Amino acid sequence: MGFFDNFINSVAKAAEQATEKAMQQEAPAIPAEPQEMKLKFGTPEPVPYDTEMNGTMLTVFFNVYGNATVSSDDAEKVRSNGGLEALRNILTADIVTMIKEAVSNCSKMNIRYNLLPTQTKNISGAIKSKLDPEWKEKYGISIDALVLMMPTITQESSEALKKLRNS
Repeated sequence: MGFFDNFINSVAKAAEQATEKAMQQEAPAIPAEPQEMKLKFGTPEPVPYDTEMNGTMLTVFFNVYGNATVSSDDAEKVRSNGGLEALRNILTADIVTMIKEAVSNCSKMNIRYNLLPTQTKNISGAIKSKLDPEWKEKYGISIDALVLMMPTITQESSEALKKLRNS
């Protein structure tokens, strides 16, 4: 073998070794979709709350809002549902539906309307305990935190209550 043949063989061997080395190394990771997401939510319209005041039944309306932090337990399930961002509206709608149900339940339990703000922790816990297992199964998502802010009575309801107190 001559000089030229030795040179070609050494270049070929070096290329082969470089290829093997590159194949042994893992490909650079593709940036993953965020595994955690914050949700802000609120009832699109005030939530009715039936209560009694001075022997009169009336409906008081509250605006309810809050935030939640969710994370992925099953990245494949999240991906098959379009990803966390694609699930944002579904998750928010589920929370709002549960808020309405929980507020209605407080009313049925005869909790006075002015005590509803003291129930936010209980309502948050009830919503989380109901939705967390469902979301894990359907979407591969866990609720890490769910916080309701203090429900606020609407201006119209506040004025109606003032009139009733003064009559």
